[in-house]
Amino acid sequence: MRLKTIGLITLLVWLITPSLSAQGNGIVWEQEVEMEKILTKAQATNKLVFVLYTKPSCGYCKRLKNEILPDPQVKALLENFINLEVDIKSPAGKDLSQRNRIFSSPVSVLYDQNGEEIDRIVGYWKLDEYLTRLTDYSQNINTFNEWTKRLETDGNNPEVLYTLGIKLLDRRMDKDAFHYLEKTVEVDPMNSSDFADNALYMKASHLQRKQRNAEGAIDPLLAILNRFPQGDQAVYAFNRLLTCYTILKQPDQIVETYDKYIKVIPQEARAYRVAATELAKGWKGARYLAKAMESAKQAIKLDPNHAGNYSALSTVQDQMGDYQAALKSMNKALELDPENSRYKARQEQLKNELTD
Repeated sequence: MRLKTIGLITLLVWLITPSLSAQGNGIVWEQEVEMEKILTKAQATNKLVFVLYTKPSCGYCKRLKNEILPDPQVKALLENFINLEVDIKSPAGKDLSQRNRIFSSPVSVLYDQNGEEIDRIVGYWKLDEYLTRLTDYSQNINTFNEWTKRLETDGNNPEVLYTLGIKLLDRRMDKDAFHYLEKTVEVDPMNSSDFADNALYMKASHLQRKQRNAEGAIDPLLAILNRFPQGDQAVYAFNRLLTCYTILKQPDQIVETYDKYIKVIPQEARAYRVAATELAKGWKGARYLAKAMESAKQAIKLDPNHAGNYSALSTVQDQMGDYQAALKSMNKALELDPENSRYKARQEQLKNELTD
């Protein structure tokens, strides 16, 4: 399998400033160019083309530009590229992003001198991971085409199948991606490689988050809990399954899932924390709130220093009408995480509820 060149060469990209290039955090960015000229420049200088797809409202785009790209090692790597930032919300940027299957931001894409995509990094990653991937791609290591070649000689390798599935998900080529993820589970039904449960989870996550198909995500999540209850993805699957039932407005399924799996999966505070929040999220009735309170208290017992556990307890207490206790728990959450803006806002809301 080989990804097609999809319009990078032919499109004109015009950005706002009139200069040919500008510096941001010491990085030289092309600002007003025809893409053909960028590729001509890349060929003349023997450089690859790095395109950062962003949008003005994207917080993670700002973090990537301010925290990751200015790092000396990343900046030194970018000096070997022709660098271009594209606003995917601008008319030209929207056209370019659609042609190149860019559906979110930030997305960092490395192209060769002919405009062929080498590979991409979707989203915000910590420095070490981002640097490793960008370095690899600049050397044609771990790229989509390299993994595709491995498939030809090692077609039943779970790592190869899983990696190709994830890379296709990054391009929103969902049908092909699901094929490789399902094949991963098929060739490794016992999860001996630790890729099968990951494949199930990534499929479910994509269905729920990207396709807005919470109902479709339920079966792969249940498969993880039933087949690999002690696997690395079990707690994540449990949490996402509860979220799916919340989206589908099925509180009885939340309680049933809690009762069936909470003692089977690894005993981690985050499982109880999420359960408490989902059980208390607007569902009226003593049955749900009693389970929610039980879950919140167990989360705190397992990890008494995690602010989110007290925030979850506060949510439960608020739903039960005990605003004084809810404020006390939120104060504890802020004591542990004093810069959390969401907790601060919730604290003010609770104070107002007590004074009204």
